[in-house]
Amino acid sequence: FEFAATPDNYGLPNEDFNAGVFVLRPNIGVYNEMLRISLY
Repeated sequence: FEFAATPDNYGLPNEDFNAGVFVLRPNIGVYNEMLRISLY
């Protein structure tokens, strides 16, 4: 997930990015992984 770290660079969660990933990859496992990386 190369782009998963992008929100961390700004120190803010990027909800639009996460929503886009969810739409492009409707896989709850991937979505949860993205949220986990963003939050931690």
